Amino acid sequence: MKKLALSLILTLALSAPAWPQDGQAKGDLAERLDNFSQSLDHTLGALNEVVGTALDEAAVKAEGVADKALEATAEALSKASKALIQARDDLKKSNSREFPATVQSITDGDTIVVRTAEAEDITIRLFGIDAPESGQEGGEAAAKALSPIQGRQVTIREMDSDSESGMAALVECDGESVNLDQVKKGQAWYYPEACQEQPICGELEKAEKEAREAKRGLWSKGWFWENKGEPVPPWEWKRKQSEAQP
Repeated sequence: MKKLALSLILTLALSAPAWPQDGQAKGDLAERLDNFSQSLDHTLGALNEVVGTALDEAAVKAEGVADKALEATAEALSKASKALIQARDDLKKSNSREFPATVQSITDGDTIVVRTAEAEDITIRLFGIDAPESGQEGGEAAAKALSPIQGRQVTIREMDSDSESGMAALVECDGESVNLDQVKKGQAWYYPEACQEQPICGELEKAEKEAREAKRGLWSKGWFWENKGEPVPPWEWKRKQSEAQP
């Protein structure tokens, strides 16, 4: 590109007319100046094309460099994000408890009370699911579906806890997930607001879809005939109950 520009400039310089010597016709000079002017216009046009092409190539290269930089930055951010999520999950696991306990009572379709080996009674919310409330249609059936674990020894794996609602946990009985079983039976909804990234979440979501398609529990024909419509999720039911209060 540089060589082409220099060649054009050199050609222009060599074509410039010399000032007339004594006796040289001024008309001849005027003609030569006119020719030089045309040559100048042509050369400047060619130079503009050369410069324009060079700028376009530079822009493309700059854009390519910028794209690569953005891709590298996005990849680095993605790796950092995954590392943070993994660190958070590892921290939760390290701080969580896993312990055996005996089921003392069934509160509703997603809440039980267990007693530990130290004789401590703990309220457990079944992590990742939401069942009809006690005063809600379907609440009694959902609680009854948990009756087989009454008095049984279970394994509690803590997932989350707070002072108001107690401990959210995965509960296993005879190696089977009680949380997952409730959703498979059609007695509870998968609750994505509380469960998104853990391995069990995908299983719960799939189980609800299968229960709906198989018309089990809340999605059975009997439910539709009796209640004349699809069951109301407990989070919506509680919201309506709260709005109805003066």
